[in-house]
Parts: sequence; structure tokens; C-alpha cells
Amino acid sequence: MFLKLFRADYSFQMILLLVSGILLWLPAFLHPLPLPQALSPIPVYEWLMAPLKNHLLLAAILGFLLLLAEAVAFSYILTANDLAPRNTAMASLIFFILSSWQPATLTLHPVLFSNIFFFVFLTYFLKVYEQTDAFKEVFSAAFSLGLACVFALPSYPLFLMIWFGFFVYRVLSWREWVISILGFTLPLIFAMTWYFWNDGLDTFLTAFRAYFAFPALQAKLSIPGMVIWGGIAFLCLASLVKTLSVAQEKVISIRKNFILIAWFFILSLLVLLNIKKDISLLALIPLMPASILISYHFTTLKKTLWWDIYFSVLLVMIFLYRIS
Repeated sequence: MFLKLFRADYSFQMILLLVSGILLWLPAFLHPLPLPQALSPIPVYEWLMAPLKNHLLLAAILGFLLLLAEAVAFSYILTANDLAPRNTAMASLIFFILSSWQPATLTLHPVLFSNIFFFVFLTYFLKVYEQTDAFKEVFSAAFSLGLACVFALPSYPLFLMIWFGFFVYRVLSWREWVISILGFTLPLIFAMTWYFWNDGLDTFLTAFRAYFAFPALQAKLSIPGMVIWGGIAFLCLASLVKTLSVAQEKVISIRKNFILIAWFFILSLLVLLNIKKDISLLALIPLMPASILISYHFTTLKKTLWWDIYFSVLLVMIFLYRIS
């Protein structure tokens, strides 16, 4: 069924990615959505979106193209670090679909920009294990996470991923730990300096502190949405357990990379504590590492029947939900 299509020839998978993407985004092209609110008191997203406020169709097209480019880059990063087979784009397909099934995500939203810096983080941090003194890699990775927070400040708990990664890669030198703090906080220091020179530091700090509150989840979900989220959550949990068990058979560098991705997923769930009204955008952050776990789970299956049925039903529910 669908798993067989997802495990087909690489070029066919790219065609499938484009076709499924157009189908999922078609309603947004026909009826463009308003731009979502910023997820950070640092107004970089608002500055970038200002010219597009009256051009919602263009914003939807740019959002689609950016997500498509991210999906292709996602596949490249995973194969370059042996986190996915070189002849499959399953992770890209899963990432694109899970990032597009909610109507509110079908435009140029802040998490799309954060994703760029999450990719840069992975590119640098997955090299830390190979380096004796990984000063440049650690700084670049931490700085990238800091820039991701510029667009989606509630993702700040992911800084812990660097320190957990140090334990995974056995980076015990105090220099890397200090460098990680400096790199992560540097974008914030730049922002505070700008507000200080423009006499707006108090206003910025007040807005900034509001993002560190952990309110009870107030997001309202429809019953079909809850069922789909439940199906995705079960798939993520099963993939996490399966990936960690299968990865033990890999060489030590690949095994440590998968452990890092597992921590990426677990720590990204802390982002959900910051959800105030809408789960659509912030929930995309855990779906990035989840796509890696799910794709690896599917590519290592020996018996695919039941998981094929489960995943096919989930996809059908997603497409029915999108057209309803």
C-alpha cells in the first residue's frame, strides 16, 4: 500500500513528494490564509512578513516552496550522516506531510524559518563526535539554535539538546560547554542591545518573560484532529522504541547520532508546554525529529503488513481531514 510507494525508486519518491505537496496545499492556493502571529518578541518575522500582508497568495506559494526545499535538504542531511539510506526520501515525504496536514500551517509561518536553523544545527552538531576540539562546530550549532529561537522563542528548551549531546558524544571539556552558552545567547544579546539603543529594553524584557510561562494547554482540537494526533503520537512512540533498539546494531558513531535524534524528539516535546491557544505551529517542532525516527522505523521493517495498514489509514484520515 502506501509504505510500498514510500519505499519505491528515489526519483518516484520525489515525484510523490511534489504531487502530495500540491494536493495538500491546493486549498491554501485557492483560499489563502492570513499570516499567523509571531512566536517571538523579537520582530524579525514581522519585518519579513510586512510586504506580504496584502499578498496572501504569494505568502502561501513561498511557504510551499520553502517547505519543499527544506524537505529536500532534510533528505540530504540525513543521508550525509547515515541516518537514512541513500536511495530513499521517506523522511522527506513524512516530514512534508506531517508539516502540511493542519490547515493553519499552509502559509509562510515562523516555524518554517526556525526549521532552516534546526537543519544548520544538525549539520554542525552531528560532526561533533568526529572532532577533537569541536569549538567551531559547537558554536555554530548553538548559534543556529539561538537563531531558531528568534523566530520561535518557545523552542528554547532545545538548548538542553546540546548538553545532552555532549554526554552522548562524551564531550567533557569545559570550553565546549561555555562556547555553547555564548553561541546560544548571542542572538538574544544582539536583540537586547538593539532595544537598549532604541529605548525599548523594558518593553522587550516584559514580552520576553511572558514566553517563559508554562500555561496549561488551552488549545482546542476537533475530534478528527485529536484522532489524527493520537495516531501520530503512537507512531512516534513506536518508532522511538524501535529505532533505539535497532540502532544498537550500528557502528558507534551512527548509534550516537540516533541517540541524539531521540533526545531531540524527547526534549522538543517540552516546546508543547508553551502552547497557549493553537497547537498547529509549535507542534511542528517535534515532528522534525519524529520524521527521522518514523522513516528509519519503516525502512528497517521486515514485515510491513500491519504497519502498512496503520500508516495507510492514517494518511487517508489526513487527506479526508484536509478536504472536509
